[in-house]
Amino acid sequence: MSLNLLPVQTPSFQWNVRTTFFKNSCKVQSTPSTFRPISFFNFDQFGTTQIEKDSSCTQIWANDSLGRLGPGDTKRPDGTTGVIGEVVNRKIGDNAPSWRGSFSNEFTFKGFKVYALVEHQHGGIITNFSRYTYDAFKVSSDQEVAKGSGLLTGTERQTLADNKTALGTATWVATYTKLREVTLSYDLPASLSRKIWSGARFIRFNVGGRNLITWSKYNNVGYDPEVQQVARSLAVETTWELWTYPAARQFFATIDLGF
Repeated sequence: MSLNLLPVQTPSFQWNVRTTFFKNSCKVQSTPSTFRPISFFNFDQFGTTQIEKDSSCTQIWANDSLGRLGPGDTKRPDGTTGVIGEVVNRKIGDNAPSWRGSFSNEFTFKGFKVYALVEHQHGGIITNFSRYTYDAFKVSSDQEVAKGSGLLTGTERQTLADNKTALGTATWVATYTKLREVTLSYDLPASLSRKIWSGARFIRFNVGGRNLITWSKYNNVGYDPEVQQVARSLAVETTWELWTYPAARQFFATIDLGF
């Protein structure tokens, strides 16, 4: 879905707003039995897709600790009551994001134009094998000293991983917001453009950048929640990152000529 608005439009000034919303989901209607695809990184320790009737085909099951969802989180998947800290195998989320969206603003004043685009992904699961490998070999930058209040050290994360619990060790929710693009443009007056080149319809100068800022809790544990290595489909295995380069931050300056 998309919506485009023109809140202000005058001969010299225009404000253009555009927003988009995208959601992709699936549901298994029938299957002979519940099963988990055999894939490269499908483990209870990190998370595995589970195909079962009347459930999302991209749901993720993994080992998890009772109590993670709050003081009342003591019910095992079979309905019996457990104790806080007990490790159980249960659904921890969905491989597919809940939704994606974008929001852009464009301001035009005479020859000047400013454009900014923000994109957001809500939800989704990603397994950070980059950091898990550093922790396992005891070479993480925060191996012994946490990076901030409430964060775990590499040694503490590895201890949790040894206990085979997924969330908080290597598997994370991949929610992020990105300042995707900012561009500043200036069109020379038509009379001046024709003086520079008689055949020119316009001469435009542009400066800008892409992938400028990322806001995400995943930044505390990995490179970039958007840069992922994915199997043939999200229903085959969990999305994962292993030493993948983050999206490059780019800056550009261009001159556009119309004739």
